[in-house]
Amino acid sequence: MGRPMKSASVFAIAVALSACGPKAPPQTCFAANSMRQLTVIEDNFDAARAAAAKRKVPLVVEAWAPWCHTCRSLREVVMRDPQIVNLGDVVQFATLDVDRKENEAFLERFPVKSLPTILIFDPNDDVPAVKWLGALTVDEFQSLIRGQTAKHDDHDPFAEGDTASAVGDNPRAIRAYRTSLSKLKVGSPEEARVVDSLVARLTEMGAHVECLRLVRERQAALHNGTSRVNVITTGLLSAIELEESGHEAMPALEQAALELARDQKVKLLADDRSALFEAVVAAMKARKADDAQRRAVALEWSTFLEGAAEHAVGKTRAVFDAHRTVAYLELGEFKRAQKMLEASALADPADYNPHARLAAVHLAAGHFDVGLSAIERALALSYGPRKLRIFKTKIELLAKKSDGKAEQSAIKAALTYAKTIKLTPSHERLVFAWGQRQSKLAAQLGSE
Repeated sequence: MGRPMKSASVFAIAVALSACGPKAPPQTCFAANSMRQLTVIEDNFDAARAAAAKRKVPLVVEAWAPWCHTCRSLREVVMRDPQIVNLGDVVQFATLDVDRKENEAFLERFPVKSLPTILIFDPNDDVPAVKWLGALTVDEFQSLIRGQTAKHDDHDPFAEGDTASAVGDNPRAIRAYRTSLSKLKVGSPEEARVVDSLVARLTEMGAHVECLRLVRERQAALHNGTSRVNVITTGLLSAIELEESGHEAMPALEQAALELARDQKVKLLADDRSALFEAVVAAMKARKADDAQRRAVALEWSTFLEGAAEHAVGKTRAVFDAHRTVAYLELGEFKRAQKMLEASALADPADYNPHARLAAVHLAAGHFDVGLSAIERALALSYGPRKLRIFKTKIELLAKKSDGKAEQSAIKAALTYAKTIKLTPSHERLVFAWGQRQSKLAAQLGSE
């Protein structure tokens, strides 16, 4: 999810790869101006740990992926702000692309189920002290990091919850967060962060009933900011997961989401405002709300996104592509989506996302041959587990085209590729479904 920022043009922001020096380990430089640069170690956790230990500063790790629009918002908006660039003096930054094979060992130790995930390590400790899900504003990110550089109370239940959360011990984290919440006054500044952390752990455990109850009880009194965005959107997603039993909770949460999205006095990243609109549209669809009302929200959403993209600079514009695609599809505006994505593909030829999204747009529009051309370009550029999702679109295009032999061949290629990567449970379900479809196709084609 995301939040607003200061205009990039104010700071003449640019990526300065050539100024990073040696490329062992790989690094990216985020420059706020010609005098200050933030060096970020990429895809090498051991090197980042060593650098942090040598400098005797905390290590801030962002787990991300190129297809994650919120990750891109964090990188293109927050990480380029001078306040964050200046923090390079007191912490070591690192990023890990979760789709790259070299980061599998890190993910085994520190499971990441949501992107982006920020982990903060003490320089003398291999166990992360903080785990934050999603993006956050410049001020919130700075506060998170500054808080970690200060001294902590080892008996603080919230700190215990963060430590347990960071290593994937959700039951212990939930107990600690509940204890922390019981000690806070309703409406206190700390409450929002605790509730945010607690509902995140509950959803990871599949405890959607408890999550939704907590959100309904607490969200209205929370301090307005990124954590309240996360709490409301998580509540709506839990309500969707609960299907009909969650429908009764949706209208009130939808209204809270829209009020927060529209309140320009609240400091949020544009990506997070967009996430609120997205959650409302998804909830309205789930409860079969009036089509005209849902379309009105989708139109407001798309208008907001166009304004945000218009004022974006460079690669920051592509941050909004994922949500703009969903909003345009909701409105049936296939040509607008196509034009936007074709421009993004030209702007960044190495990015597989515009091609994959173009294929999805053409699938929805019934343009199967054009969609297949786009998906082949995406497959050629993609890597890691995300490639399975791109194979999924190709298989769907061929199924819609009623080309059984080509679909059978695509499934075979997808299953072969799946053997080369580490699968998540959702990927395993996808592979199982493909196996069943493969058997069905073999029977059909064999009888022709």
